[in-house]
Amino acid sequence: MGWKMKKRSGKKAWMLLVMSLLIAAVPITASAASDSTAYAKLNFSSNKYYIFNNSWGSSSVSGWHWTEGYTPGSGLPSRLSANKSINTGVSYSKASNTNGEYNNAYDIWLHDIGNATWSSTPTEEIMIWNEWTSGVGPIGSKVFSDVSIGGQTYDLYRGEITDNGVHQWWVYSFLKKSKSPNNFSINVKNFTDYLISKSYFTNSKYVSSVEYGTEITKGSGQINYSNWYVNVQ
Repeated sequence: MGWKMKKRSGKKAWMLLVMSLLIAAVPITASAASDSTAYAKLNFSSNKYYIFNNSWGSSSVSGWHWTEGYTPGSGLPSRLSANKSINTGVSYSKASNTNGEYNNAYDIWLHDIGNATWSSTPTEEIMIWNEWTSGVGPIGSKVFSDVSIGGQTYDLYRGEITDNGVHQWWVYSFLKKSKSPNNFSINVKNFTDYLISKSYFTNSKYVSSVEYGTEITKGSGQINYSNWYVNVQ
């Protein structure tokens, strides 16, 4: 995940959730693993996915993630003009002692190119917030209210990531009006189609990565992923 919360400063917060994985795509297998080490990575489903601990929390990743290339078999990158659905879902639970200020959200990265590497700066980032605590919020300002997508209603925020005053990429954050802790599924295409309809970008872009995870400003605890899938079709 990237650093986009309103409490953003020039420094990254370092509060790590232990990540615990019941290795799962479809179907769920019986293997399990966990790690609380900084920058630890747990691969599963023939390396199509992995869970990653970083400076912002932990996240499940399919595709690119500031890496050289993409996870094998992910179907990513996918050019928007190909008109493909990207169906993704997650199931998770939080340990009872989890506390602090954090969110749980999808993080989708877009590029102008279909061969992104670790040094390829994205052009857009789309976040879909499923749940969050008080004290955190998206970067930028609200541009649309009560947006209906896939049977759910969202408020849309738009903000800019800069580095020493230089533009890096745009962030579009959809905040779900009805939070649904523990389970969340979407079709990424529905959100990119909406943003294209508002002329924020065109269908020449590539979806490079789909993630789901936490961003943490402070706190501690554990998140247990029991199911995670991304299917490009």
